[in-house]
Amino acid sequence: AERRTRSAGIAVDRGSWVGGEQHRMRLLVLRSAWGLRGLRDAPARTLAGLRSAGFDGLEASLEDLGASAEARAEAVRAARDEGLSLIISAYSSWANYEGPATEQLLSAPSG
Repeated sequence: AERRTRSAGIAVDRGSWVGGEQHRMRLLVLRSAWGLRGLRDAPARTLAGLRSAGFDGLEASLEDLGASAEARAEAVRAARDEGLSLIISAYSSWANYEGPATEQLLSAPSG
C-alpha cells in the first residue's frame, strides 16, 4: 500500500487493497450545525456556503435541519445537491439534549 504525508499537515493519502482493488482513504472536513445560522431558514444557501468554504459535509440533529419532515427533506436535498455528506445526530432521551430532563426520564428504571 502506498502512503504519502506532508510534514506541515495531515496524512493526505493512504491507499489500501481490498478484494483486488485499491481504495483510498479520504479525510472529510465536516461542520457542526451548532451555531450555524440560516440552516433552517435557507438550507440551500447555507449549505452552498459550507461547500464554498471548503467543508465536505455537515453534522446536525433532526431539529437543526427543520421542524417538519418537509423542511428536513429540503435540507437533505440541498446537502445532496451540493455533494455534501450529512451526519445525523440522534438522541434517545429528548430532542437535542436541550433543556432539563423530565422527571419521567430521571426516574426511569435502570437495567
